[in-house]
Amino acid sequence: MEEKEFKELYETYYPKLKTLFSKKIKDEQEVEDLIQDTMLRVHLKYDTYNSKYAMSTWLYAVANSVMNNHFRTRSRQPALSYAKELYDNIHTESFDSPENILISNEVTDIINKTLSKLSKEYLEAYQLKEVEGLSLKDISEQLDVPINTVKSRVKRARDSIKESLVC
Repeated sequence: MEEKEFKELYETYYPKLKTLFSKKIKDEQEVEDLIQDTMLRVHLKYDTYNSKYAMSTWLYAVANSVMNNHFRTRSRQPALSYAKELYDNIHTESFDSPENILISNEVTDIINKTLSKLSKEYLEAYQLKEVEGLSLKDISEQLDVPINTVKSRVKRARDSIKESLVC
């Protein structure tokens, strides 16, 4: 896909994608991120587009896939979302407040202790999935273990982190 063609496609579908995502997501930054993810996928996968179908049909299918992945990932990380929210709340208020410094240090300590207690296998799988954003298949190949083992390790790591933040 040429740059000019992509730019036209982006300008045509940006408002439509914004409307689509805004119906389900209230955070403007998340909406913008999803639009960018969608357009990136469209650009990267353009060679798979079948021209006998309308471009809008294919583009909306890609957008729905991006949105479903977003919700799936978000639903698996409720404790991590809570931790991020807590961290954001602490850091958007006054940094100098002794109370905020203490809370920030406590949250950081809890997270660090939890991560240090995870087994090497769980921590490695978790970091590859959540920090580096690798697919389960890529992690499986990199660690040379079955995909179900990767799923199990990531889930157990998430559960440990969730448990430590909730308690």
